[in-house]
Amino acid sequence: MRFGRYGLPGVLFALASLAASYRPSLAYEPQFAVNTTPGVTTGLLLGANPPPGLYYTNIAYAGQSTFVGGGASTGLTGFKSDVFTEAPIVLWSTPWTVLGASWAMLGVAPATWVNIFDNHARVTGFHNPGFSPLLLSWDLGGGWFGKVGTLFWAPIGTLSPGPFNNGLGNIGAPYWTIEPQFALSYFGPEWNFTANLIYGISTRNTDSHVTNGNSLNLDVMAAKKIGNFEIGPVGYFSVQTTADSGCDAFYGPGVCARGSKAGVGGLVGFNFGFATLRIAVTDSVHIKNSIDGWRAFSTLTFDLWRDTPPK
Repeated sequence: MRFGRYGLPGVLFALASLAASYRPSLAYEPQFAVNTTPGVTTGLLLGANPPPGLYYTNIAYAGQSTFVGGGASTGLTGFKSDVFTEAPIVLWSTPWTVLGASWAMLGVAPATWVNIFDNHARVTGFHNPGFSPLLLSWDLGGGWFGKVGTLFWAPIGTLSPGPFNNGLGNIGAPYWTIEPQFALSYFGPEWNFTANLIYGISTRNTDSHVTNGNSLNLDVMAAKKIGNFEIGPVGYFSVQTTADSGCDAFYGPGVCARGSKAGVGGLVGFNFGFATLRIAVTDSVHIKNSIDGWRAFSTLTFDLWRDTPPK
């Protein structure tokens, strides 16, 4: 993808923001599994909006995770799961400004395949789709850009009550999630840097009547530019900041617990001129009352239409 001197600015600020997460049958509520998969935005230079135009990004990731903690009564500790998610995203970078910032908006509709409990359960479906009507990016000078926005995940994905009648038996989830986001990026002649902060707030689950605790995700990347190549480290940290409510009444005491996770890895990217491909691989270094493991992310971006020809 050709984004001029900005390389690959945030064709999605949120993604999932992008590649959406998956939820096992007892997922987010007793276990800490956030809506936007931690690490999925590493490798995206999210601080700056691209020039006015219409852009397409396809994010895919695959990996294996292990359940850790979350209350002995869940019976999940030690189980592994395999997951593959694909998230097509369309971003419109408008020609208008708001408060001195460029204005963009995006939509994403992820789909996920999950194999869980050692091949005893396989589910496929659409994750809740996401939409961000307002992504504002400011040029801070000296190669620095800052962006703020909010992503809304609607409860219209593939839903199933599941064996526990909690609505989490498939890929979607019966509640809204609102994710304010903040990104800071540096675009230099030799290095790019981005930190992306996501705060997740969910409404009450209409099946279980449990409200998930809020979550905080931080994705970071630094990439050295070598011609059309990029290479560098990536990492993420995610933590539940507030407790679930209504959990004991539905699941019983000792099941729900606050969680956290962290991972590190590296990325490599190449600018083909007509498109940009980035691949990042991460592995968890910390899991508490959560599910995490190794991940391989790929991000392919190209422009569908631009107001002006690329330089």
